[in-house]
Amino acid sequence: MKKIASIVLAFGVAAGAAQAQAASARMSDTEYLQAVRCRGLAAAQGIDTAQIDAELKTQKHGRHSYIAERASDTARAARRAAGSGSAAMKAQISAEMQGACQAYFGETQALALRN
Repeated sequence: MKKIASIVLAFGVAAGAAQAQAASARMSDTEYLQAVRCRGLAAAQGIDTAQIDAELKTQKHGRHSYIAERASDTARAARRAAGSGSAAMKAQISAEMQGACQAYFGETQALALRN
């Protein structure tokens, strides 16, 4: 009986650890909105967004409706900014793509982000 109880306890602890790890992988609302912005900038530049699209789809579940609305506004603003002809805006976007946005794209996109 003690053996069964310790096995059940071990599974409970393992399940709790797995849930804690999954919860820590969830983006904050701020991180989610930054990822949406990076996705919008990348899409406007013709960069493959499949990897970030999958992550955003997963992260979207359970968010408040106002965050979804804000994400839509953020994506639209990012596309508009990327289409700007301003040299200063292009430099800012390039720096953002090579900095904050780099974490959302795989190694295969590293060269595209530098150009």
